[in-house]
Amino acid sequence: MPVNMKRMIAKELFSLIEEKGLDKLNVQMLATQCGISRQAFYYHFKDIGDVIDWSCQEAMTDLGKKAERCSDPAKALQLYLDMARSHRHLMNRFCESIHYRAFEHLICHYTSLFLEQTLEGRWPEHLDDKDRQEQFLDFYGPALFLHTLKVSQQPHFDTKKDAQSLAHLFLKLN
Repeated sequence: MPVNMKRMIAKELFSLIEEKGLDKLNVQMLATQCGISRQAFYYHFKDIGDVIDWSCQEAMTDLGKKAERCSDPAKALQLYLDMARSHRHLMNRFCESIHYRAFEHLICHYTSLFLEQTLEGRWPEHLDDKDRQEQFLDFYGPALFLHTLKVSQQPHFDTKKDAQSLAHLFLKLN
């Protein structure tokens, strides 16, 4: 039951964010929207940021499971780009928020984890040690997030083509 309650709270939070923006929300508004008490909210989450973190973790875990089934890194990257594109309005709301830096840090972290998972067992030769892989992820995780923010706003964007270019870039670096 708690996971279903967590999902319901997260779903309502994102509806409110799209409607009102993040900066105008508080726990009481969210609890009222969910039809629960503040105490029920605090049983599941410590604050609104915790809901966002949990939701991102859940989304990236689900995305990672789908990406694991992809034999081609480009297809895994396309899943990421498609997900970002489908949530572009919500991402815009986060970008408009005074909490943007925290959101950016969170998404960069999860994007780096996604890249690491996607490239597991496929690292190019020159990135065969953990230190180089960590440097790669520290640089390209945030770069992929910022690239995704930019391209997801374009009205006619080919995620398949972009994913193929990115996979080529990531795997052919030397």
